[in-house]
Amino acid sequence: EPIVSKAEDLDRLKMPLPTDGMGGQSLEIYRYIAERIEGDVPPAVPDMQGPLNTASMIWSQEDFMVAMYETPEAVHRLLDMATTHIISVYKHFRDNYPSASLMSWPPAYFPRSMGVAMTEDFMHLLSPDLYAEFGLPYVNRIAREFGGVFVHCCGQYKPHWPSVKKFHNL
Repeated sequence: EPIVSKAEDLDRLKMPLPTDGMGGQSLEIYRYIAERIEGDVPPAVPDMQGPLNTASMIWSQEDFMVAMYETPEAVHRLLDMATTHIISVYKHFRDNYPSASLMSWPPAYFPRSMGVAMTEDFMHLLSPDLYAEFGLPYVNRIAREFGGVFVHCCGQYKPHWPSVKKFHNL
């Protein structure tokens, strides 16, 4: 369940470690499997969500979208926190599982030198202008950190093509 419904709720959030909560449980399962596979690591990170998807699971979606108009600075604050956390999770995988792919979906060859992959299904729920303001900067922050990005979106993103073309090293 979302834990934020208004901007003031952000004050009680604490930045989690990659090993905290459900993410940590996922990492523990990954570690368990990796230790039992002879000389190999499972082929990919768990399903990595982008900043908007992550934020929309923390802040109830309807309230999150309304806040883009009413309290945009709070939305940017949460997106910054989500992006910082996503980067920490990718770094955890990069540093602890050197042969693991940093792409979970689709299952395809994706060398680390190309960056990381994430899902941004929330993209098509926003207008192109809102996505340019609230999506693009955070995806690019991740892309710059890792040298590139592959973005999967289960939806129509053609209206967002001007932003997509600005993804760093797409």
